[in-house]
Amino acid sequence: MEVFWWLFAIVVMALGLIGTVIPILPGTTIILAAAAIHRVVLGAGRSVGWSALVAMLLLTLLTYAIDAAAGYLGAKRFGATKWGLIGCAAGGLVGLF
Repeated sequence: MEVFWWLFAIVVMALGLIGTVIPILPGTTIILAAAAIHRVVLGAGRSVGWSALVAMLLLTLLTYAIDAAAGYLGAKRFGATKWGLIGCAAGGLVGLF
């Protein structure tokens, strides 16, 4: 059964890597979820540590912050109005869910 969970984690992380290139899939979130599931199922002795999971969580949050900032700055750069920038920020936040 342990081999199944290792293969499951590898396949899901590979999908997450594809998601970092294809904008339809939330790549970093998928990778984080695979690591968390792997940790829960296999336990502390055979999986990543809590420090690695926290680092992955922080990197995931950082990618979302950079994505939101890029959308805001891109809209601002090309002359969006104040309400357009607010709509960009609101759409980015709603799009996360």
